[in-house]
Amino acid sequence: MMKAYVLAAEASDLGDTGRDAHGAALLYEQAFDAAPVGENIEHLYSAMFQEWKQAKNFDRAIRLVNRAIAFRKGEWQAYYDGGLIYDEQGNPQKYMEYQIAAANLGVREAQNNVGYFYMVGQRGLPRDLQQAKAWFTLSADQGFEHAREKIAVIDAMIAKEKK
Repeated sequence: MMKAYVLAAEASDLGDTGRDAHGAALLYEQAFDAAPVGENIEHLYSAMFQEWKQAKNFDRAIRLVNRAIAFRKGEWQAYYDGGLIYDEQGNPQKYMEYQIAAANLGVREAQNNVGYFYMVGQRGLPRDLQQAKAWFTLSADQGFEHAREKIAVIDAMIAKEKK
């Protein structure tokens, strides 16, 4: 456990100074490997963010996301972040795959995103106002105000289509 702490501290120093994001990511991953226990999954996230946000190495960031998912099933944060990485990379199909997985795990922002793409019929999802409303309702029930606002829009769209 001490080795993991030392490696994470070195990674933090390297990454926080902006000197070497990839090197910091490698150290964070080594810190996780030194003590692969639940609380150390944060080291995988730190490595992923270094690769994604700093180094712009999307493929490596996705590999780290998938490592987190493989380590702990139902890792909603990894699905949500993985979707965002795929979106930035320009892969709408994988974006939706990961967002739907996060939405199914209860992530209100992902539920809102899925609802929106059903509402407009984009990113590989058909336009389906009933599905959109269902996803917005799940998100709104968790207090996500944007989703609550969209339910009124969806209701108006549904009423207009019935005329």
